[in-house]
Amino acid sequence: MEDMAEHAAEMNEYLIKTLGLTPLECDELWSFVKKNKKILSPAAQIGLAKVMPGHIPA
Repeated sequence: MEDMAEHAAEMNEYLIKTLGLTPLECDELWSFVKKNKKILSPAAQIGLAKVMPGHIPA
């Protein structure tokens, strides 16, 4: 799951540098993704929770 967190950080960097999004817009994007996670499998929901801001690793 650390790979997912690393990928999320890389994705934010890409969105900011390449597409010109602001950090706030990235947060809004991830909030949208989080809101729609109800349709994800339980395993995907766990993985997503680990890369969302505020996640505290066990």
